[in-house]
Amino acid sequence: MAGQVPYVLIVDDDPALAEALKLRCEAQGWEASTSPDGLFAYMKMIDRRPDLVVMDINMPMDGLTLRQRMLQHDLAEVPVIALSGASEETVRERCERLGVEFVFKGLEIWKELEPRIRQRLTASAD
Repeated sequence: MAGQVPYVLIVDDDPALAEALKLRCEAQGWEASTSPDGLFAYMKMIDRRPDLVVMDINMPMDGLTLRQRMLQHDLAEVPVIALSGASEETVRERCERLGVEFVFKGLEIWKELEPRIRQRLTASAD
């Protein structure tokens, strides 16, 4: 990724949130694109490997199923941050088992998400 603009793929079936996160990423100088579901996101990843995936858990082809598919193929090293309005311990445990960082989908989502994106992009650049 040295010398390249980091590429973030945002996967969420809420188009307003996905677009807002995309614009926030672009304002940080990162390239970003969106996908409305896990299947379309997977096809996008085959075309162009992202440096980071930010994905909703609850959507068509849910985010954790997408992560399982990534782990079975050549996308296991791509870091993932999962978003969800559900904060049950079982959701967090499943994320942990799949190597996915969890962020609660609340009113202050960008405040919590931005430093985590920055940290993941910095770590993958090293």
